[in-house]
Amino acid sequence: MDINTWVTVGTSAVAVVGTLAGTLLAGWMNSRTSRAAQVLADAKARRGEVVSSVAALVAALDDHRRAQMIRAKGMARTLAATGDVATADEQYTPAVHQTRSAVSGPSVTLRIICPELAEAAEQAVRATFAIRDAENLTEAERLRLQSKLVCDALVAEASQLLAHSAWPGSVQPVP
Repeated sequence: MDINTWVTVGTSAVAVVGTLAGTLLAGWMNSRTSRAAQVLADAKARRGEVVSSVAALVAALDDHRRAQMIRAKGMARTLAATGDVATADEQYTPAVHQTRSAVSGPSVTLRIICPELAEAAEQAVRATFAIRDAENLTEAERLRLQSKLVCDALVAEASQLLAHSAWPGSVQPVP
């Protein structure tokens, strides 16, 4: 074999190895890019779920807070007019029960998909449900305002969590 044959064989071998190396590198880069895109898509989906769940819970708590205040005001009027507590409570209880049960779904969903917000969500629920135990209209109003503040704190905590986590828009390394 002469030198030209060896050069041809060597050149061909280098070309094959280069092609294989390029293919492996391209495959690795494609895999990494796909993984990064999937992480971003998953983070966007989770962010959307958390935002929707917080919004649904806060809306349900707002509805329940409103129903509790309507109940408290109606009971005060009925009690003043008739003196009958049972009649007053009976008139407004179904609406309060309906709004109270509407809180369960968003509350459970939020605690499952974002355990970091579970305590804040539970505090918001407890603060809103506490309105029912008010002794008078003044206390009900105070508890209503407290409930609103606790719900605002839940929203603020969710906002902070989403702003400082591995969500789209934040700089995080790709695994």
